[in-house]
Amino acid sequence: MLRQTTEDVEWDGLTVPARTTVLAHAPYFHRGDPHAPYADRFTPGMWLDGRARSDPALVPFSAGPGVCPGENIVLLHTSTWLAAMLGERLTYRLASRVRPSPCGPPPGTFNPFGVRFTVH
Repeated sequence: MLRQTTEDVEWDGLTVPARTTVLAHAPYFHRGDPHAPYADRFTPGMWLDGRARSDPALVPFSAGPGVCPGENIVLLHTSTWLAAMLGERLTYRLASRVRPSPCGPPPGTFNPFGVRFTVH
C-alpha cells in the first residue's frame, strides 16, 4: 500500500517531511496482529461473512485514492479461472517442493510462482 505523510513525522531521531511517500507491506497488515483470529489460519470465508469488511487492516487492493485500478480485472480473471478449474471433474495434486502444510500456519509470505500441480 502506498500512502503519503500529511505532516512532518519524527521517526527514529529523523524527520520525515510531509508529502513523503511510504510503503506499507500488505501481508504484514493481513497477519501482523498475532492475536487476530485470521493471523495464522486459512480462512477464506471471512471475505464472505463480513469479518474482513470490519477490519480496516485488511486491504488486499488498497483503498481510497491509492486503490488498485486493476481490482475488478483481477477479481473477474480469478473467479473465471477458478470456475473453469472447479467446473471440470478433475483432481489437482500438489507436485512442487513448495508445500504449505494444511495443519500448520501459512508462511509469512508466499510465492505462488513456485507452486506446481498435476492434473488428473
